[in-house]
Amino acid sequence: MGALAVLIANGFAQAAASLALVAIVGAAVSGGRQAIDQGWLIGAASLSLGITLFSLRVLQRRQGAAFALDYVREVRGLLVEQLFTLPPTAGRTRLGLVMTRLITDLSAIRSWLADGVASLFVAGPSVVLIVLGAFWLAPGVASFLLAGVLVWSAVTLVALPFLHRAIRESRRRRGRLAGRLGDVVLTRATFAHFGRSGPAARKIDRMSEALNEWLVRRAGWSGAARASSDFVIPVIIAILAAYAAPSGPVMPAGELSTLLLLAGLTVAQLSDLARAADYRLAYVESRRRIASVLAMPVLPDPEDPVPLPRLAVGRRLRVELRCSNGKPSRVLEAAPGAMILLRGDTAEARSALFASVAGIEESNGLAIFLDDIPLDKVSRRDRRRAITLLSPAIPLMRATIAENIAIGAPSATLQEEIVAIASLCGLAADGASECGQGRLEPPHSVNPMLAARIRAARALVRAAAVLLIDDVDVCKDRDLLAAVLACARATHTTVIASCDVATGTTEFDDTWLLDGEWSSRGNP
Repeated sequence: MGALAVLIANGFAQAAASLALVAIVGAAVSGGRQAIDQGWLIGAASLSLGITLFSLRVLQRRQGAAFALDYVREVRGLLVEQLFTLPPTAGRTRLGLVMTRLITDLSAIRSWLADGVASLFVAGPSVVLIVLGAFWLAPGVASFLLAGVLVWSAVTLVALPFLHRAIRESRRRRGRLAGRLGDVVLTRATFAHFGRSGPAARKIDRMSEALNEWLVRRAGWSGAARASSDFVIPVIIAILAAYAAPSGPVMPAGELSTLLLLAGLTVAQLSDLARAADYRLAYVESRRRIASVLAMPVLPDPEDPVPLPRLAVGRRLRVELRCSNGKPSRVLEAAPGAMILLRGDTAEARSALFASVAGIEESNGLAIFLDDIPLDKVSRRDRRRAITLLSPAIPLMRATIAENIAIGAPSATLQEEIVAIASLCGLAADGASECGQGRLEPPHSVNPMLAARIRAARALVRAAAVLLIDDVDVCKDRDLLAAVLACARATHTTVIASCDVATGTTEFDDTWLLDGEWSSRGNP
């Protein structure tokens, strides 16, 4: 509110300076010989008022930009935080649609707050004071000025509904085009391989043409609203001409000059108000679109989370599966440091179980306990520190091997530990080799076995109490799987692995068998 109060004060200050300039010009025009003798004083005062108006305008821009950018930063932070807490199945989060929210819609909000709000709270008071000042300084010209303002209002009010529709439709089509482009970028190899690049490009061209049509409509109605202030002076002249035709001049030259100066000052402010209305309509539409993302269901933290003590050894994990056919709940338990092989049901059902245990998905149909502490009472931050999921569902980043591994490391992890775990997984991540320094471009340009080793090292460096392995490529690489299990056994990490290809291995202490009767997500 403080920033808005400063902007309002700025508007009144600009209006006062404008009225003072009008008064000086009026005195100079109608003052005769005395005004000529004091020309230097009038010139100095006019120049001072011009510098004041210039400074106030610059200050208006700076204050508006500071106010807008702080607000946009907060909204951007909320959007990013929302994206981090969205489960994978909580609606579409396609690349293009997300980027339109983070860039285009936030840009519209910035324009409204930086320019629109500033113009509204500066130009609005200025117009009011200029019109009221006209009744005080030159009552004979005030009615003509007011008539011009009313014509501007009528034209603007007619254009705004059409402008709003054009803004909404152009935003909708831009979002669809951005979503389509994002899909094409991610699957471009598929389109090219099957000879569908031509139809895809033509569809994008048709969508672009439809978007351009609405953008042109928007530009036309926006131009009508912003240019409506240009009607003020012609309307005033037309009224003066109508009155002057039968009876000669309507007002003296001094009053006419005052009227034209007031009209010129008013036109600039009315143009700012029309631009503010344009920004406001775009802001309303952008706010609605951003609100749709912020309203998407997330994985919330409990209101009063139970602290989960950090331990240097493994934890006892207990999972209670509620059966969908009315049978008693099944209980799966893993002792600290145990090696469990998860079998039965489908690979999708096992992945759903792991996602629920790791906190990536809602734990519907499950009751999960870590050392008898219910995980639905624990913050998701503590939960993900204690339980790590090794899965392709958690993709690699566009970064070096070392950076991809280090993202899983706790903040106090030494670089030597990261290098040692990378070496254990058959990787060179110390930056000394070309392999360690080169940037990865997942998911297409990374060898699957190399990606599996990076994911394994990233999970091990996490040093979590429970490690869930749901990675087919890790299970296929027997040497890598043996290294992961050996490292986990040395640190007393509890491991549960969903590995079809590891049926005959002897590294596991026990087996959990799913029978398809539990009622978790994706497996009713």
